[in-house]
Amino acid sequence: MTILREQGWLADPLWINFVMGIPGQVMTTTPKNLLHLAESSPPNVLWLVSAIGGRAHWAMAAMAMAMGGHVRTGLEDNVYLERGVLAGGNAPMVEKMIRLAREIGREIATPDEARETLNLRRNGHN
Repeated sequence: MTILREQGWLADPLWINFVMGIPGQVMTTTPKNLLHLAESSPPNVLWLVSAIGGRAHWAMAAMAMAMGGHVRTGLEDNVYLERGVLAGGNAPMVEKMIRLAREIGREIATPDEARETLNLRRNGHN
């Protein structure tokens, strides 16, 4: 990644998604492995964890947020709000993620803040 960045093939900010919890995946979904991935990343990158499945989804999201990383949530990754309770849609999952973030002292970026962080354009303008 560093070489591709130096050669101009990758532009900042680099965005890494650590996808964990895929059945058959060699690296297990543990806090220790997430810490290793984050600490092994090149400098000055943004990263998030996508923990697939109900068992680790919320715990890994909390750890990522506590470490300064980012998260995602939705029915694509997990269908449970908690053990045995189906989410019923993406909105309850997003609401839970917001509560979790605030409980550990992380605020949620506004859409404009997220665009700025990711260097994205709004409506075709910088």
